[in-house]
Amino acid sequence: FSQAKGIFILTDSSNCSKQQADGEIVAQIQSARLVSNLVPVYCQIHLLENKRLALLAGASQVVCMRKMKAELLATNMLCPGAMTLLCNLAYYSTGKAVDTLSAYARSRDVQVYPLYTLPQGLCGLSFVDAANALYNTTGCILIAVRDGRT
Repeated sequence: FSQAKGIFILTDSSNCSKQQADGEIVAQIQSARLVSNLVPVYCQIHLLENKRLALLAGASQVVCMRKMKAELLATNMLCPGAMTLLCNLAYYSTGKAVDTLSAYARSRDVQVYPLYTLPQGLCGLSFVDAANALYNTTGCILIAVRDGRT
């Protein structure tokens, strides 16, 4: 580690338990810190609530995958085509030939649908709580709520 410029610890996206995967990341950060306190540690986690644990374990930078996905979706809402551009850049950076049409087709799968009736279980919750509940049960991201009285 004496010549290392950084340690990168990536999440296992195939792990069914996101909490367990994040726990393993925290343990790996602690192991890296036992060897060297000088080399920066960059890591990914699944759940935002585990970011603090990763930082306390000694991570220099932490990227929450769920938050990053939500931010990318929001960017695509504000700037249509941003997701396609990022996907194409990532594919082209590999040095392999890429079929632009199929790359576009893969990245356009992110879609936005209006939800005219809020599910009964979400009524009365704060926006943040409703957004978390919807994401945790369906994987959908709640972007906005409009009062039906207007």
